[in-house]
Formats: sequence, C-alpha cells, structure tokens
Amino acid sequence: MFGIGFEKLLVLIVVGLFVIGPERLPAAARWLVQARRAVRSYTTDARQSLDAEFGPELRQVRDVLADLPLQEFRTLRSPRQLATQWLLSVPADTPGPAAPAPATRADTGSAPPRRHESLPEGARPPVDPEAT
Repeated sequence: MFGIGFEKLLVLIVVGLFVIGPERLPAAARWLVQARRAVRSYTTDARQSLDAEFGPELRQVRDVLADLPLQEFRTLRSPRQLATQWLLSVPADTPGPAAPAPATRADTGSAPPRRHESLPEGARPPVDPEAT
C-alpha cells in the first residue's frame, strides 16, 4: 500500500527501538495494527454507505469524468497555460471578432494604441511581470 520495502521496514524498527524503547515497541506495533484495521473498516463502511445513498448519481459522475479528454489537460504545465489555451481558442464555426475602429487622439485624448505584429507559430509572447 505505501511501498515499504524490507530495508525501510528495518530502518523503522531500528528507529522505533531507539525512540520508543524495546519494552514499549510491541505495544506500539499492536496499536498501529489496530489503528490500521479501524481506518480500513471506517473507509469501507463509508464507501458502502455512499454507494447505497448515491450509487446511481456517483456512477453518472464517473461516466462523465471518464468521457473527458483528460490527456489534453495532463499535457498542460500550469493553470495559466490552461486558461490561456481556453481563452484564446476559437471554435471553427464561430465568426471572428470584428476589428475595432482605430482610436485617435481626438477620441480618447491620448495617443492611439500601438499595434503588435502577430507572433509566428510556436513563439511565446513577451511577458510583462508587473502586469501579472
């Protein structure tokens, strides 16, 4: 369950001998075994009661989650990358946004905004650390 090998178990026993002491180590081991059994019993009972109460609904949620394209999400490196990809993706059947009218100095009281060239495919846009 936890991936504890023989070497790790031996180290735990040696550390237990020094920390707990040889006279209290058997009682501590019994307590650990009883606690593990109790936790396993509690989780089994909770799972059975959840299945009894919400069985069909939980199966529907599991089916929906199984249908999600999770592989696409696993390839993303960060939540920012996920949000950027989602916000910048445009479905094929959606018309593109209309180009805004260029602002002039008379309209806004300031200089017109700078226009940026589109980036080549795969290039990363510059990042302004003060803006994020």
